[in-house]
Amino acid sequence: MHDIAQNKILIAQPFLQDPFFRRSVILMAEHHDEGSIGFVMNRPLKMKVKDLLSNLKEADYPLYHGGPVAQDQLFFVHKLSDKIRESVYIGSNYYWNGNYGDLIGLICSNKIKKSDVKFFIGYSGWGEGQLEGELNTHSWMIADADYKNIMKDGSNEIWGNELKKMGSKYANLSKFPDDPWLN
Repeated sequence: MHDIAQNKILIAQPFLQDPFFRRSVILMAEHHDEGSIGFVMNRPLKMKVKDLLSNLKEADYPLYHGGPVAQDQLFFVHKLSDKIRESVYIGSNYYWNGNYGDLIGLICSNKIKKSDVKFFIGYSGWGEGQLEGELNTHSWMIADADYKNIMKDGSNEIWGNELKKMGSKYANLSKFPDDPWLN
């Protein structure tokens, strides 16, 4: 039995070769018997939300690749449930999605700080038993979500920071080169 639940993060093992999930940190937004939903917190795209939503020039927020599922949809993790109705609770005063009209209104009136929200194209999803299978093959490590680290914009540092918090054994792995054959 694994300690996976919403409000936890999955940290990719240093040797995970899947090109999409390599060195990723995934915030678990939902986890139940039928499956799981999460967002890759450290895969920035080269575009901003305003590039995606051309009618929102005010939306100068970084955009992240949340996962390989529903890549034609915009998702967001935030701590604005008092301002965005229908938000889904994750934990530690953080939520995901909610009423898009409320979100647009907040963006247009410049009432959202970049530190309060993170936007994603797509999400990471697992069907019934799929994530447990990946955990059994040691593809992922599980930790409590540290929102101060995973919500920041310095995406290249998130994976290494999470490993370092797990102790010296993992801190050394965080220094392992991305491609050891190029060393």
